[in-house]
Amino acid sequence: MLLSAAKALRSEHDVVVRGPFAEADEQTQTPFPELSLATWAQKLAVAPLAARLIASETRELKGRGFEIIYVHDNVSLYVYGMIAKLLRVSVVRHMHQEGSVFLERLRTVLAGRVITISKHSYSPRGAALIRNPVRPILLLRAAAPEEVVIAGRICALKNQMLGVEALSILRKQGLDRRLRLCGDVQEAGYAAQLRRRASELGIQGYVSLDGFVRPQDYLASASCMLMPSLSENQPLALLEA
Repeated sequence: MLLSAAKALRSEHDVVVRGPFAEADEQTQTPFPELSLATWAQKLAVAPLAARLIASETRELKGRGFEIIYVHDNVSLYVYGMIAKLLRVSVVRHMHQEGSVFLERLRTVLAGRVITISKHSYSPRGAALIRNPVRPILLLRAAAPEEVVIAGRICALKNQMLGVEALSILRKQGLDRRLRLCGDVQEAGYAAQLRRRASELGIQGYVSLDGFVRPQDYLASASCMLMPSLSENQPLALLEA
């Protein structure tokens, strides 16, 4: 999404993408460890890291003469929202779902404008509703009858544990199935729980954490896609499937 926006803007604007991926103009290291930031204790634990990141990124961005910072997730909003205040530039925030009242008030202070992708999180407070375009994926299907796939980052919200439990039941019923979990690990502790539970159920050989896999690659071979998330707004994996 960031790269698509950058491509669309490049004809009239200079665009710099700051992020931990190879396609970025300026490659940076992943700033936060693979752990959940769901609880206040976890948020406070990374506060010193966030403070150092704010200081280093402020040095990197100071003097560039840019006008707008666009952020795609809440962690980026907290970091670059503070930087924007220091440098006196505007912030545009991309919102998937609303958080608690306190956090939304904080985010409203940090971001002057909001882009939402769903009417369920749409708010008239300076927000614009822009649907995510999903292009059809062209691929040659060679489905493996035994392959079940859950696509999404590895974290409690995506609820891959339900898939592990379901696979155990299917195999007990005599169905030869295996489960592929396709997505980057966001919560290392949760990934360890998934592996441990698969071992407890005796199906560790049939559950694989494959990391990031391109949608066309897992959609080519999957016979079934599971969507066990506890909460979703506009699940791209579902739309692509």
